[in-house]
Amino acid sequence: METGSVLTRYEAVASSLDRGPRSAFVAPGTAVAYVPSAVLLARVAALGEGFAAELRVGEDVDLVWRLVRAGWRVRYDAGATARHDHRVALGAWARRRAEYGGSAAVLAARHGDLVAPAVLAPLGVAQVAALALQRPVPTAVAGGAGVVVAARLARKLGGDADARRAATSLTLLATWMNVEQVATGLLRHHWPLTVAGLATSRRVRRLAAVAVVADTAAGWVRQRPTTDPASYAVLRRLDDLSYGWGSGAGP
Repeated sequence: METGSVLTRYEAVASSLDRGPRSAFVAPGTAVAYVPSAVLLARVAALGEGFAAELRVGEDVDLVWRLVRAGWRVRYDAGATARHDHRVALGAWARRRAEYGGSAAVLAARHGDLVAPAVLAPLGVAQVAALALQRPVPTAVAGGAGVVVAARLARKLGGDADARRAATSLTLLATWMNVEQVATGLLRHHWPLTVAGLATSRRVRRLAAVAVVADTAAGWVRQRPTTDPASYAVLRRLDDLSYGWGSGAGP
């Protein structure tokens, strides 16, 4: 049964404090890059000086990354549940998302490239660039490169049918993750550049439209919200716009 406002139901599945349904070790650049301090169980000896007192936002990310760098293991337990009050007014909620985005500059000063919103291998960059050109030949080249990568990986895995299936799955997954990172950059981290391109380039408009549809659909499948699709799509875009604004404006 649906309860609460549309924003409450969106926050129930898309909270910045929720790191997903799967437990995992935490480290920068992984599927679970950080954990919030809403619920944090730690060895006292590991915490050292604890949170950096000068940080207004991002203090939990900073602490976790310092722990990982010091050699401690940090694990996210998806089975733990904690209730956390979020902003109930849309404006206050959007401002809080912008504050989260503003932590990027502070964290970058402390942790450098670990804050990078996208990490792509050279082949991934080439594939995404070829697809972004929206032309038959570059698209075919990108697909051919994926086939070559899958074939080489299959040989390394043994060359049998199971190896070919695994290699194909891994290659498709890697390609999708590259595309998803770029789409996130277009819609979230660097959306002002995307908006600027919308006014001057039909190709950018098509690319942005595809990114919006793909990102919204992927989020809907992963998060299974109880809101209607239209409300979810609007709030997801507002989420991205707020975070990206904060990221560009700084703390």
